[in-house]
Amino acid sequence: THAASLVELGNGRIRAFWFAGSREGAQDVEVRSAVFDPASERWSAEQSIANRVGTRRALLRYGKKLGNPVAQRAADGTLSLYYVTVSLGGWAGSSITAITSTGDGSSWSPARRLITSPFINISTLVKGTPFDYSDGSIALPVYHEFIGKFGELLRISSSGAIIDKTRLSSGRSSLQPVVLIKDPRQALVMMRHSGASPKRVIATATDDAGQHWSPPVKTVLANPDAAISGVVLPDGRILMALNDAEQGRDALSLVVSSDGGTSWKSVHLFEDQ
Repeated sequence: THAASLVELGNGRIRAFWFAGSREGAQDVEVRSAVFDPASERWSAEQSIANRVGTRRALLRYGKKLGNPVAQRAADGTLSLYYVTVSLGGWAGSSITAITSTGDGSSWSPARRLITSPFINISTLVKGTPFDYSDGSIALPVYHEFIGKFGELLRISSSGAIIDKTRLSSGRSSLQPVVLIKDPRQALVMMRHSGASPKRVIATATDDAGQHWSPPVKTVLANPDAAISGVVLPDGRILMALNDAEQGRDALSLVVSSDGGTSWKSVHLFEDQ
């Protein structure tokens, strides 16, 4: 069980997604989902949302494995679920598959493949939470890991067409961008570090609504080549969840910044094994 993400539904319930199977990359891996009801404080039974066989049938192409589901809810209530599928090689051979639901996830459309790269459309992966632009288009944080490893931002129309793609970093050391929106013009992107030690969360920022991004730099946050997640609170503070360790993923911490991401303070230790 790996790579959980969630989206709030219109009635306050929360639908979570993850991928699970006998092992990562196995042919029996599927995307699963369950709904949390805050009134009863209980989770529903989990259900299968997408699997390798159904995705292969819809795309009319061979599917070796799948993973990394992330969801987004549009203003009209439509849910979009994006996940990676591999036809060739390992995760670096991934492309992004999308399905939609107009019933809060009770049923889903057939899968379709996003065309994001001119190089046989491989090595675009998804992990970070999507968000809306003011014109109704969707921003999907993605990353590339064939030869180079770097973050990108896709802009997708409400009908699902790719409008453009913006590079967030370069080189071979940054993956899985998380976009933290401060206001309509300012945002901070934090990325997993897969380069040389010392491994630190990598950051880039914009103050012109994403037209330009600052050169990526290492932050003070330790990152043992593991995913991160975060959110901006209404009062402007930033919360980040990460494996705050030099190596290994046995410690999971919650950290907070009150100065826009310059300095951080640990506020909770979820797990330390």
